[in-house]
Amino acid sequence: MSSLRTFSIEKEMLKYIPSDKREIIYICVDDADRDKKRIIKVLIIKSPSEK
Repeated sequence: MSSLRTFSIEKEMLKYIPSDKREIIYICVDDADRDKKRIIKVLIIKSPSEK
């Protein structure tokens, strides 16, 4: 349920961030509770000063 809400917020955010200012990285981590991997999506927003 919460992941769905997060996704819609993310879509809203991405409208305001130009594509050249953002970068999405996927990190795969071991889930301690379960015997499977979790994929964490990290959105990096670059500051305008970065070239």
